[in-house]
Amino acid sequence: MARPVILRQGWRDLSFVHWAVEPDAVAHYFPAGTQPDTFEDRTYVGLVPARRPAARSRPA
Repeated sequence: MARPVILRQGWRDLSFVHWAVEPDAVAHYFPAGTQPDTFEDRTYVGLVPARRPAARSRPA
């Protein structure tokens, strides 16, 4: 059975930028009882800028 479309979106001008940081430098942003994932004793902060000109929800 086909599902109804509830959201349409298009992504344009997409970038992925990441920085390696010390886990302690960002740990305070995490909920209590959690911690950043690490790889070789570093964690990564990501920024994903994009333009979404076609994002819209289904008409009511």
